[in-house]
Amino acid sequence: MHARRADRLALLALLAAVTAGARPAAAQEPLARFTEQLTVAWARGDAALIAGLIVVDGVSMYVEGEPAGPLAMRQAKAVLRRVFSDVETVSVTLASRKILPGKPDRAYLELVWTRRARGTTIPDRETVFVAVVDQDQGWRITDIRLLQ
Repeated sequence: MHARRADRLALLALLAAVTAGARPAAAQEPLARFTEQLTVAWARGDAALIAGLIVVDGVSMYVEGEPAGPLAMRQAKAVLRRVFSDVETVSVTLASRKILPGKPDRAYLELVWTRRARGTTIPDRETVFVAVVDQDQGWRITDIRLLQ
């Protein structure tokens, strides 16, 4: 439990340290569209769509306290199906979106995923950190971390 909190604090500190040179609002429009697409796909539990958004080199994942990756699209889809199985999404909200300075453009997204086990009424929250990079074909996911 403390390790997860430490991971979350370390990631938030990194985000705060590197976001001083944020891009103008117009440069953020493609990222905003990508973020909306990802948020809707996560809310629907659409593992195939999310897996289709990963970089060609594969995605690193941190799920249920276990690191994995880089995973190819097919492997990532299988992991995401497991994440979405037996849960119902209550809501997914964007908590933070930060573009990092440098080239290629990179950004971090923080989603708050409220879900509950199927057949129950008690919701649970999980933070989903997603690292993305802007490539020729648009924004692509390089890293997904789920932290409770």
